[in-house]
Amino acid sequence: MGIFYEDAMSRCRLSLDHLELLQAVAQTGSLAQSANYLGLTQPALSYRLREAERRLGVELFSKERGKRVTMTPAAQRLLPTAELVLDQLTRAESDVERIARGFQYTVRLALPSRACFLWLPRFLDFLQNNHSELDVVFELQAGPAPLESLARGKVDVAVLPAKPSAEHFESRLLFSDEVMVVLPAGHTLAEASFVAPGAFAECALITDETPAEADVHAMAALQPLGIAPMRYIQAGSPETTAELVGSGFGLGLASRRFGSRWQRDNVVSRSIGAKASKLAWHVAIRRSEADGTPTEHLFERLFYWFERKDAPRDPLRDVGS
Repeated sequence: MGIFYEDAMSRCRLSLDHLELLQAVAQTGSLAQSANYLGLTQPALSYRLREAERRLGVELFSKERGKRVTMTPAAQRLLPTAELVLDQLTRAESDVERIARGFQYTVRLALPSRACFLWLPRFLDFLQNNHSELDVVFELQAGPAPLESLARGKVDVAVLPAKPSAEHFESRLLFSDEVMVVLPAGHTLAEASFVAPGAFAECALITDETPAEADVHAMAALQPLGIAPMRYIQAGSPETTAELVGSGFGLGLASRRFGSRWQRDNVVSRSIGAKASKLAWHVAIRRSEADGTPTEHLFERLFYWFERKDAPRDPLRDVGS
């Protein structure tokens, strides 16, 4: 067993150029493609790679048959750190640009569904009128991505369709919403008061989420029952989804509040299952977040906005009207 002393004040051996190279080659598996991506000639990229290996005293990539290269264990160890450093630097540069434009604090908010866009404009308007020092940058991230991004520090606050179970997250319930089936008005199932979840095993699920398999409503109402739609149709927007449903190409899923926006002559909504499926929308931050930070402030403001006494009990009321 070797025992090594690490000097905490020692300088890094690799530069940002080396980290960008490592990330590019790991993603493409090709030196030629990486050189093109980084705007370098292939000899320049090869020289940079050899320089990184010289500084570390270890080989980072090995050549396979053809022109592809694979990461060595050393490169696999470095890659997560390289990605984290580059991502954090990009975020810091973006924050500095916003500071130059007059914003004091930038907080990143992850949203898992386009359904969140129904209330987001009103919330941002509330922030602008009451907390103009906060600059909120929001990202649409499907499926489990918001929670993963929160855990890795890529975003500061996440809105989730269920309470996170991990202990290192702090969360609060914003509101609950029922999952509804959206179907053609002339469909035989439209005559019933509810639609059994098993109906989706025999028809397409039309969704505006990307990717379609990450539809939060299906994850809440179908996946726990082990039901998979016969196929997915990615429509791109609620309007296109409603048109495809109304034309009989499949069924849709939406929240009760969102589903009411689809009501038209050829489209209706029904409960899914005799026991309603619910989405419990939560806002979450890392439990390690200190009190009084901009992140904690946005977390509290979002919760307050949904709970304030002078607000409509349905925060989505009048949206789009």
